[in-house]
Amino acid sequence: MCGICGSVAFDASGVNPETIRAMTGTLSHRGPDDEGFYLRPHVGLGMRRLRVLDLATGQQPMTNEDGSVWVVFNGEIYNYRELRERLQGQGHRFTTQSDTEVLVHLYEELGPDCVDELNGMFAFAIWDERLRRLLLARDPLGIKPLYYAAGPGGLSFASELKALLANPGVSRSIDPAAVADYFRWLYVPAPYTIFRGLAKLPPGTRLLASADGLRLETYWRVTFSPEPGQAISEDAYAERLLAALRAAVRRQMVADVPVGIFLSGGVDSSAIVALARECTSGPLRTFSAGFPGMGLYDERPYAREVAERFGCEHHALEMAPSAGEALETVVRACDEPFGDSSAIPLYHLARFAKQFVTVALSGTGGDDLFAGYRRYLMPQWLARYRRVPAGVRRWVAQATAVLPAHRRSRLGEWALLAKRFCASAQNGRSTLDAYLETVTFCDATMRRALLSADEAPHDMHQWRAGEMPADPLNACLLADLTSYLPDDLLVKEDRMTMAVGLEARVPFLDMEVVRLALQMPASLKLRGASTKYMLRRALRGLLPPSVTARPKHGFAVPVGEWIAGELSERFQDTVLSPGAASRPWVSRSAVQDLLSRQADGRGGPRQQLWGLLGFETGGRGDRA
Repeated sequence: MCGICGSVAFDASGVNPETIRAMTGTLSHRGPDDEGFYLRPHVGLGMRRLRVLDLATGQQPMTNEDGSVWVVFNGEIYNYRELRERLQGQGHRFTTQSDTEVLVHLYEELGPDCVDELNGMFAFAIWDERLRRLLLARDPLGIKPLYYAAGPGGLSFASELKALLANPGVSRSIDPAAVADYFRWLYVPAPYTIFRGLAKLPPGTRLLASADGLRLETYWRVTFSPEPGQAISEDAYAERLLAALRAAVRRQMVADVPVGIFLSGGVDSSAIVALARECTSGPLRTFSAGFPGMGLYDERPYAREVAERFGCEHHALEMAPSAGEALETVVRACDEPFGDSSAIPLYHLARFAKQFVTVALSGTGGDDLFAGYRRYLMPQWLARYRRVPAGVRRWVAQATAVLPAHRRSRLGEWALLAKRFCASAQNGRSTLDAYLETVTFCDATMRRALLSADEAPHDMHQWRAGEMPADPLNACLLADLTSYLPDDLLVKEDRMTMAVGLEARVPFLDMEVVRLALQMPASLKLRGASTKYMLRRALRGLLPPSVTARPKHGFAVPVGEWIAGELSERFQDTVLSPGAASRPWVSRSAVQDLLSRQADGRGGPRQQLWGLLGFETGGRGDRA
């Protein structure tokens, strides 16, 4: 695991070595163990390394035998041993035991098509000296980040925006459409960033840069494709899914440093613990966190039950019910506004786990692949709701509009979902558009009131050329797998763990598991009101019923309590202050209205207020 960066120049301007060193220095938290550089007049590569595999000889940048190919790499290639064996059979000589060297020789064989052979989480850059060409590539699901900024004479890239911003030639101007994106989703979706001219390399994409120009190529996309031929039975799917997960966990337990598991006690993380226990008879460290005495916000009892069942060395963190300085840390780690409040407990959990391990496995991705969120019930609700007479629908929408919706209880969550569902279902939208409006954090009406400029968000699907699935559930899964997962969940996991030098791995996003999930009929993911139907079925013999039957919980955070309490003064000092960074973008009167509604309980705009605070905190960080 590393932080990588670099620049190439295809004109006479050249690359400043000190700029590469400055960019690399901003990534020291991602790689506290080592640094390395490849510096030439026309190209500079930098890396910071977290030692996980081949501790003695895995230094980067790494090259081939004649020095014509150079690579900097962030991530893990889980099938590197099979690839290494194949490449050795083709005559390639290896001098290290690292997965990074596999990339060098695989590129020699296949060129840019080397990405098609990889099963892993990765973002890498390969400089081909003979062709004077740079290849950037990002893994299919976007587990590892990669940003770039293209100029008239070259290109710069980095694992994080802060490294790009350390390059004085990079613009810091704000993209107004990205501001609107943020207030719709509480994140900025790829390929955009909050800065105009700086881009995220989308998942499953490679970029080729040379004197001839820049070319983006999609080498993999989310495609729901049932297997051709004879229908597969539910029992067969359950067996194949369990086998794929077992293999994925076995691959991802490989490391030359201590490995642990984030354990919530839910289905996904518990499955990883059970399968990891099959891989080792030695100590298996698990980690959970919770806010004491706060019920919904404390998952430690569930995690403890699973840890005891599988004989784990369990570590539970009791978090203070306070946002404190963590808000600043979380927002600054993301380098642009980021409003997912569960990043705060994840940051605390990662910092706690780092005391014991260098690698942590998590259950991220299971809900998005196998339909684990309650909101995936929306397509079937919508089909039934639209058969109800229009007058009744209007009455229901008016009734739900006054519900005290919030995320502090299951009833409040259902009320929030019902409120958004009824509002989005009224105007004849497609199922996917209605779904997206249901999961938005600030709907169009609120955005118009909140934002000073009448700027529309980017079309979050405009860069995708794939076909929309015919099945409504798969259409909703596609939206989440191509935006919510890579641009929110995986950003959160990468930044919060790498902020403390901890590598996070996600077995559910192993490509063998992903391909099986995409082949599986939608009816096996959602059965009636039962979410993750096939996953729960596959795990019946592995996990106790108390786990497989447990409803989705999520990493709940007491945002409302924070805003009503310790953060209320911060709003006055930041968001509502005359010098607020958000002042050019956000209406003061609309913010005051949200605060008034929060104070008297009307509509419960907790997440919107949290998003405002995140935007302001990020804006002040950028100005600094």
